[in-house]
Amino acid sequence: MPRHVSEAVGLFYDDMDRFYEAVWGGNLHAGLWTGPADRSSLAEAQDRLTDLFVERVGGRHGRAV
Repeated sequence: MPRHVSEAVGLFYDDMDRFYEAVWGGNLHAGLWTGPADRSSLAEAQDRLTDLFVERVGGRHGRAV
């Protein structure tokens, strides 16, 4: 990806940070529901997706991802 494109993407998220914080709390993703019958709240679905991501990248307790 050209440097100017990656810089533009970074600036977009910097500019949108307050919006995402207001809408989704501390997450930049909507969440993960297990299927149509899953009635988890947005916060529960966000935590589920965050946990899955950390598990997949090999995160360890007490370390930042």
